Amino acid sequence: MEENGALHSGFSLYPNPANNKITVKSNKFFSQEITLSIFNSLGKKVVKDTFFNQAPIEVDVNTLAKGIYLVKIQAKAGIEVKKLVIE
Repeated sequence: MEENGALHSGFSLYPNPANNKITVKSNKFFSQEITLSIFNSLGKKVVKDTFFNQAPIEVDVNTLAKGIYLVKIQAKAGIEVKKLVIE
């Protein structure tokens, strides 16, 4: 499941592009503690939240400016990053 510290959970993030909120789903690792962080294009962390045993995860993004962000999901098994576009 882990290769070079990266998760291969197949988590999905939608809608993408997003306006108000995003939903993160995965069947593989949400029974453990999950830290979700969102970084802007300058690398500044603009959102950080921790979830446990919650699926799907919903995150409010309506305060984020339009642009491209990176969403980092961190679990005991490793880390996975996806690109997110805010319209």
